[in-house]
Amino acid sequence: MADCPANVVSLVDLMEEEVWNLNSSLRPLSWLLRTQDDDVEMLRKAREDPLFLDAPSVLYRVFNELTGADLTVPRKKEHNNMCLAIEKMKEKGRLEERKRSLKALEEEREKSAKALEEEQEKAAKALEEEQEKAAKALEEEQEKAAKALYDERKNGIFNLIATCRDLGESLEKARQRLMRYYHLTQSEAAAYLKEYYV
Repeated sequence: MADCPANVVSLVDLMEEEVWNLNSSLRPLSWLLRTQDDDVEMLRKAREDPLFLDAPSVLYRVFNELTGADLTVPRKKEHNNMCLAIEKMKEKGRLEERKRSLKALEEEREKSAKALEEEQEKAAKALEEEQEKAAKALEEEQEKAAKALYDERKNGIFNLIATCRDLGESLEKARQRLMRYYHLTQSEAAAYLKEYYV
C-alpha cells in the first residue's frame, strides 16, 4: 500500500485532552483501553463521558473482550448503555468476591471444627489417663491399707499367743481365746498356735 499513506493512532498513549477531542466511538474505546485494569476509574469515565451512555455494540463487544465480562449484545439494538455494562461487570466481580469470602469462611470454619475436635480428643485422652492414674493410686492405697490391717491383725494374734504362753495357759485355752477375740475357726487358731506357741 505504498500509494495509500495511513496514520496509526495509539488510543492508549493519547493525552487526556486529545481523547476528549475525539467525537466518535473511539473516545469511549480509548477510555476502556486506558482504564481496563481499574474498574472504579472505568466507571467514573463512563459516567463522565456522554458517548459512553449510548455506545455502539462493537464497543460493547470490545468491552467484553477487555474485561472478560460475559455480557450479551442484543441483536436488534445497535447501541447499549456502557454504564450498565460496567455496573454488571462490577456486580459480577462482587459476586465472585462474595464466593471467595464464603469459601474462605467455610475453610476457616472447617479448620476451627478440626482444631476443636483435636482439642476434645486431647482432653478426653488426658482425662482417661488421669482416671487410670487415680484408679491405680487408689488400688495401691487399698493394697497398702489391707496389708497394714493384715500385719496389725497378725501382730495382735502373735501378742495374744505370747501373753497366753507367758501366763502358762494351755494350748486349748489359748486356742479358745484366739477364736473368741479374732473370730478364727479351730483349724486357723490351731495353725497360729503351731507357728507362734513355742
